[in-house]
Amino acid sequence: MTELKGKALFNLLKINAMDDPRFGETSWRVEELRAVEISTLFERLKKKGIVLDEKSFALYAEEGDSPEDLIACLWDDEEDLEGHDQVYLILFELWRRLLPKKQTLSVFCDELDWLIDLYDRGELEDEEQLQNVLSLLEDILDDASDQEGSPQEVFIEVSRYCAHDLESFIYDFITDQIEAEDETYASELLDDFYDYITDKKWFDFLRARIFSFAEGDEAEVLIERLLEQLKEEPCQELLMEIIANLVHHGHTALFRRAVKQALPQIKTEKELAELLTFVADFYRCLDREEKEQQIVKLIQERVNKPAHLHPKDDILHRFTDLLENGMID
Repeated sequence: MTELKGKALFNLLKINAMDDPRFGETSWRVEELRAVEISTLFERLKKKGIVLDEKSFALYAEEGDSPEDLIACLWDDEEDLEGHDQVYLILFELWRRLLPKKQTLSVFCDELDWLIDLYDRGELEDEEQLQNVLSLLEDILDDASDQEGSPQEVFIEVSRYCAHDLESFIYDFITDQIEAEDETYASELLDDFYDYITDKKWFDFLRARIFSFAEGDEAEVLIERLLEQLKEEPCQELLMEIIANLVHHGHTALFRRAVKQALPQIKTEKELAELLTFVADFYRCLDREEKEQQIVKLIQERVNKPAHLHPKDDILHRFTDLLENGMID
């Protein structure tokens, strides 16, 4: 696992605790300090032997560039790791609120984590906040890559300050824009971050989805390239996403090719049911009721089967025969 930096580890603990109240972390590690009064934060510091007010806090902050520098300056008990972390979280929150113009990477990524979490939970009232922070993220990445190294290396380093998987979130967020039919903004995001992400196959698929809104064969060309790439670098999850998209946005020949490519990778009844359902949906979209019912019959035959396909089960051979004999044409 990549080592997290700044406040990211504590944000991850908080996310896990919110997702599962039984997570069991000590309350101070997952407490939302944004809801705590500034005076109370200073009182908590005092109990830890650090006496500050807003003025003295600002003076100390002038000696460093980040909350991480500040804790190094104010805490010298190397054996009290719990105390160190408690004080760090308080100092971080004070820095975030009292020094908004003294932006640091850890504070920026904390805000990004906060907004992503609100967005994922459907609690973000103004999506423009997140859009603005993503725009700033792209600026940070651009500036850093100009100075420090390859775009992918810079992205990985910045990601260490985030509790969320940035690459996965950006993919999901662009997907949401596509499904909302805001292909213009989706395309802008894709262009902004494409050079930085590491697994470009998924983002090439997003580009194909965006192209599917327009006339022309660009989307099909991209899908064909992806299918070729997936022969060399198999990814069943992505292949199934492609097939799901082709149900509504693909020609018959391309859909058949993708389904045939997925068949040898099917290992479980769940994967088989998903693939068969896509095929049934494809025929439903084409108003091919007879062929849809043939697939539905296959699905019904699989009810109550063991989770994993038995090596001697002939279902994949039967389905392959249907494909080869013009079941999809």
